[in-house]
Amino acid sequence: MYTKCGQLKDARNVFDVMPERTLFMWSAMIGGYGRENQCEEVVHLFYRMIAEGINPHVFLLPKILQACANIEDLATGMLLHSLTVRLGFWRRAKSAILHSTCMPSVESWSWRTNSSIISM
Repeated sequence: MYTKCGQLKDARNVFDVMPERTLFMWSAMIGGYGRENQCEEVVHLFYRMIAEGINPHVFLLPKILQACANIEDLATGMLLHSLTVRLGFWRRAKSAILHSTCMPSVESWSWRTNSSIISM
């Protein structure tokens, strides 16, 4: 509720004191930070979620991948792709949507990074 109203600080305070966090709670926080374009925090929460043993659901993948693209975090984008395949989401994840909305930014950044390494 707090995240939908843009009150991320209040939402985070409640979230951080919860004794147990469900996938729904993680999704609400990640979605809230994504809406506010706080991409570093989206990626940070993704890693915390994984560390606490919660796997992302297929509906979270585009949000996290878009955050990776926005901050040019190719390593996390590649990890997310690996999880998508290993968790069996690839067929359900609407790969065209993932690629059309997120991957061009990641691929462009990857190309620039590789080009700069080659030119050294």
